[in-house]
Amino acid sequence: MIKFLRSSFAGQYAVILIIAIGLYIPSFIDPVVPDITKTVSGPLYEQLSKILHEFPLIATVISLVLLLIQAFLFNTILAVNQLITRRSTFGAFVFVLVFSQSVFQTTIYPFVPASVFIMIALYVLYRIEDKTENQIDIFNTGLFVSIASLFYLPAILLIVWIWISLLMSRSGSFRELMISIVGFFTPYIFLAVFYFMSNSLIKNVLEYNEVPSLFSFSAITVDWYSLVIWVIIIFLLLQSFSLIFSASGEKSSEIRKKKAIANVLFMFSIPSFAFLNQHIIQNGLILFPIAILLSYSLSNVKKVLISELLLWCLIIAITLNHFLTYFI
Repeated sequence: MIKFLRSSFAGQYAVILIIAIGLYIPSFIDPVVPDITKTVSGPLYEQLSKILHEFPLIATVISLVLLLIQAFLFNTILAVNQLITRRSTFGAFVFVLVFSQSVFQTTIYPFVPASVFIMIALYVLYRIEDKTENQIDIFNTGLFVSIASLFYLPAILLIVWIWISLLMSRSGSFRELMISIVGFFTPYIFLAVFYFMSNSLIKNVLEYNEVPSLFSFSAITVDWYSLVIWVIIIFLLLQSFSLIFSASGEKSSEIRKKKAIANVLFMFSIPSFAFLNQHIIQNGLILFPIAILLSYSLSNVKKVLISELLLWCLIIAITLNHFLTYFI
């Protein structure tokens, strides 16, 4: 499988398409749109969810289309930035597996539309270093993260990720950090104007008093299917730990910095396990850097046999997670 995915032919894209559609079959049989979770759903998602609740099958189709578009865009971003080889389809394959590992992910939920804008912010961050005039790009990183937070409220935390990324990749100045702040608040200014014109500004501002309740420190309960999948993912990451987190193995400083940006995103995503949602797997913030790191490690790993076995275990575990309930 690793050798197969390290090249880029029509066959690889067909396999990725078939796997994605196959994992969505249970949701096509019984389409559901999760209820709005106030502490996670942003104002844009709340309006979107009200419409899609009436058409759950259409919501499932939209989710599948967005998954495939993002998967191939994700693969392109990684290839262009040399995190995977240019002929590799690891990015798209891993993205599909990670973001549809559970039936709870195969529908529309707040992180689905938000992930589009987080991915664009990542792309812009990766290309900033290659440009001298980058004020617009820095502004856009804050803007895209802000739009993501209007769908998935916890994405607000990613403004700090942008600051750290700028400091790592460019030794970002105070002016650059402020430009990202202006970009971040721009959509909220337009939102405030809309609320003001609709005579609901005070009411909606007071709802943000609930932001501290984003975190729930109660014990996290995970079904054993998901637990097995997470154990395999952790082993895959540990198996390539030195490759992912070590800077010494890379000759290019640009690649080291891009890996560091993904690593910082991973660290900032860990608290997402405490975010309230319908199901823990829908807190997709941590899955994004995991998809980057897994794609990078599988594309460059030397111990192919171990990774091959773990990858097949992951594929089988995810498939069983979707279909085992039909047989027991």
